[in-house]
Amino acid sequence: MILFQNYTSDLCTEPMYFHGCFRRIGVDAGLWNHGGSVFDVMDTHKPEVLVCHYKNMTPDLFTYCSQNNRFKCDIVVNITGATQDEFNALEKTLKQAKIPIAFYFSNVPVSFQQIVSV
Repeated sequence: MILFQNYTSDLCTEPMYFHGCFRRIGVDAGLWNHGGSVFDVMDTHKPEVLVCHYKNMTPDLFTYCSQNNRFKCDIVVNITGATQDEFNALEKTLKQAKIPIAFYFSNVPVSFQQIVSV
């Protein structure tokens, strides 16, 4: 199951688009609207893949991912809009919490992307 954190905004409907596309091809996908407990959402959906935006990665999500022994999920993070400092802080937090990230992506063209992973 792929769980998309709903980071939709006035400028971006990406998570809704991804969710709809995966469902149309028969993949079990859910859209996580904000609200409610991270623990309840994750325990209810039990995703194999979690797609989220770096701005929506909360301390509760970090706690759940790092302290739940049953949590076996690939995490994919959208870093669109992140500065290098924000990205570095995110990577540091994830490393300290021992939370592996499957990959990062951005909807900014590669020629404009300035983020570098250390």
